[in-house]
Amino acid sequence: MSQKEEELVQQLLEKTESKVIPWEPTAKENQFVAPFRGNVTFTVLRYENEYGNAFHRLIMRDSEDREMFSLDTGENFVVRGNLEKLYKAAHDTALRVEETIEIVLDDLRKVS
Repeated sequence: MSQKEEELVQQLLEKTESKVIPWEPTAKENQFVAPFRGNVTFTVLRYENEYGNAFHRLIMRDSEDREMFSLDTGENFVVRGNLEKLYKAAHDTALRVEETIEIVLDDLRKVS
């Protein structure tokens, strides 16, 4: 993996955690997508191998939906931690986990 690809994953993670990148769920379970400036689309997904081990993949596609590159934790252990974190952040953003928890907490506080 190139240094630029490492930096790309790190920047995506940072921008996702700061809510700058708007991830959305897809029709496939455990897969989230984020268009970026109309030029590229990022997809992050979680999958399991035949032994039940979880892995993560990041795919970057161009505006014609052609795959430009992908990174996979099953093949590349250097990015494992950041891809796992990116997936979790994209999941939580797309499913609005924090907002939902806050709504539930507000409702629970009102229950007597």
